[in-house]
Amino acid sequence: MDLRHTLGTLHAEDETSSLDVHLYVTPRCNLSCPHCYYDALERGRQPENILALDDVARIMTELCARFDADISLEGGEPFLRAGIGAMLATLSPAVLSHVTITTNGTVRTAAPPEVLRQLGGLRLSIDGHTDDLQQELRGVDVAPVLVACARLRELDVPHTVRMTLFKRNVRRLAEIYAWVAEHRIAQMSLFEYQSSGRGIGQHLRFGIDAADF
Repeated sequence: MDLRHTLGTLHAEDETSSLDVHLYVTPRCNLSCPHCYYDALERGRQPENILALDDVARIMTELCARFDADISLEGGEPFLRAGIGAMLATLSPAVLSHVTITTNGTVRTAAPPEVLRQLGGLRLSIDGHTDDLQQELRGVDVAPVLVACARLRELDVPHTVRMTLFKRNVRRLAEIYAWVAEHRIAQMSLFEYQSSGRGIGQHLRFGIDAADF
């Protein structure tokens, strides 16, 4: 892809329009979630044809200058990308306020707290209020992510718990909401399981329908 041509084409659009952008800064992940819509690579595998972080920073800065941009930095696990924290620290507050990062919460949040506080959003994935539910989609217990949430709370970093609704947790939302309040989680966002990536062909296992709601 010719990024200069792409940015030039975008520049021709109405500069007041909104723009929803997803940038995958690494395909690598330390987890192997069976529903991963990206189908991320194992942590040790070397990715190919990946954008340099300088290019990522430039693209985000230019898009925010031209549009009302809503930028999601994702992976894989974005905080496994070496240098991600240093790159974020180079961005202006005006750009950071348009950026949302989604992390699985099991690796170090490798960015200075003062940078994290300026983000438009920081989302940590928890897919169930019990180890059983979290293990089914994430392969880890809930505790490590709760520790990460508590640490962010200590640092006064706003964050949101991001939950994928699937067949086994959707009918337990009342319990989940009570659990969220108990653990002093200030914000929660709900997403629906997507049958893409590793999740292709697993709708019967994870998918939800009108009856579940």
